Amino acid sequence: MSEDLLKVKAGVSKDRADAEISIGEKLPGALAPLFPGRWAKWKATFAITNRIVEKINNCEPLDTADAQFAAAAFAEPAARWVRCQQIAARAGRVLEQPEVAGLLPPIQAAASLLSEGERVTADDWLTRFWDDAGLVSDEMLQEIYARILASEAVRPGSCSLRTLKVLRYLDRDTAENFNKLMPGVFDSSWVPSDQGLKNKLGLTDDLVLDLGDAGLVNSVPSLEWSTTESESFTQYGKFLLHLENCKHLGYGVHPLTRPGKELARIAQVVRKQENFISTARWIVGKKLDVKGRWAEMPHERWTGAVGELAWRELPPESVSK
Repeated sequence: MSEDLLKVKAGVSKDRADAEISIGEKLPGALAPLFPGRWAKWKATFAITNRIVEKINNCEPLDTADAQFAAAAFAEPAARWVRCQQIAARAGRVLEQPEVAGLLPPIQAAASLLSEGERVTADDWLTRFWDDAGLVSDEMLQEIYARILASEAVRPGSCSLRTLKVLRYLDRDTAENFNKLMPGVFDSSWVPSDQGLKNKLGLTDDLVLDLGDAGLVNSVPSLEWSTTESESFTQYGKFLLHLENCKHLGYGVHPLTRPGKELARIAQVVRKQENFISTARWIVGKKLDVKGRWAEMPHERWTGAVGELAWRELPPESVSK
């Protein structure tokens, strides 16, 4: 399978027609197995297109087959290829980011791969991904597809077909609503259903309902999270909440669906400490004898011992900022 990206530029006008086929920059090695195996077929398609444009330039007549091919090749097939190329290039830039470890699922250790059996991305996943990606022209949605592709390159199987199905029908407005939701997401899996906290985060009922309709969030407000453990940890980006005496502690949440969780793990999020502190105080206040402390990790993918962190008491509300 070629690692090269096919750069295509084609145009036809009343006065001139031109076409250019060239081999461009190479895909990062991690992305190469995920780029469509249809590359050779598409290259041939554009080679034929180039020949037809040459006929037009030379004022040579087009037969019926030429005309039918040109009608298709100069329209959607070319556009789909260019969109796929744009997404692949974006994914390459994501993988080049120095902070990529904090944005994507961690790369599995070799020992883990050996114990589980080497995982590869399924062909049906690749077919669905590229078929859908070829339809996406909006830059925000292309970025989502690119980050999913980069995540899949780092850890095959990190994105499900269910998520691709949800993403296929995601429009820009809903994507923007999901971005608005992300600063309120804890553990990459839930947001508080408390109305006061949602108001602070700018999360309206209509926004939550829209994300519920899109299959990203459970919008039912009465769902409750609870624990049977006496000690637990809750993460918000690089902030960590440690709860003691929390057995039977419960509070209302909007859980993210599996597609919502998978998109949350690759999202770029600006998290605010004040959001974390407000929600942490709300959680602790749900049970009288619960004790809560918090700490800031070096980064959100940090895996060291919690005893190494500098733990602090939650500040009173008057100094939460």
